[in-house]
Amino acid sequence: MKKNIKIIIDILMFVMLIALTCYHITNNLIHEILGTEIFVLFIVHNILNIKWYSTIFKGKHDLKRNFHILINLLLLICMILTIVSGVMMSKSLYTFVKGSAVLARKMHLVSNAWVLILMSIHLGLHFKIIFAKLIKILKNKQMIKIIVYLIEIIIVAFGIKI
Repeated sequence: MKKNIKIIIDILMFVMLIALTCYHITNNLIHEILGTEIFVLFIVHNILNIKWYSTIFKGKHDLKRNFHILINLLLLICMILTIVSGVMMSKSLYTFVKGSAVLARKMHLVSNAWVLILMSIHLGLHFKIIFAKLIKILKNKQMIKIIVYLIEIIIVAFGIKI
């Protein structure tokens, strides 16, 4: 059950991250609500994967493992910067937080760009595991292939739109 919750949270976070990049389509309030929801999912994701943090300094370290650790830690830092800067420049939900909107906007845009890059690498490094979990959950390889193709089409269409 815990593994099913993990994969559902991972998929939700991915979909919401893509939706958050559509700021020009959504209004500011929806963007901030989605941002808050992804923040909550990010916390839950890290709690569910807390065991990983205790293994960082244990065991054998080869290039592949060090690369995974580096990507994950950079992603963690960039997500935190994106969240903090988003709250600092909030116009709807967190208006009680004061900060330099100009600096926060720059930090938000840069850290979010890195989140997208690092998230893509992170997902790519875990794709076999994610795909295997989806097969176990859905128990239908054909349906999973259709879902993966649809996701790829959406990503390509989104890239063309931008």
